[in-house]
Amino acid sequence: MFKDGAMPRTSEVEVFAVQRGRERYAEEKQSLVEATFQPGLNVSLVARQHGIAPSLLFCWRKFSRQPLVLVNA
Repeated sequence: MFKDGAMPRTSEVEVFAVQRGRERYAEEKQSLVEATFQPGLNVSLVARQHGIAPSLLFCWRKFSRQPLVLVNA
């Protein structure tokens, strides 16, 4: 409510759904990570060529260097 007692005007708001990036398979992630180590290529260039954020590719590189831990359920 405003100071003069009037009610604020309302208006319609259109809400758009958030679209997430497509799911990438482990083999595709691995090939992109390996491409970043090729001579003449770097993370930013590979990411740009494949339409992904460089930060995502840096995360994939970091995870690829970590040993795989298997847990018995």
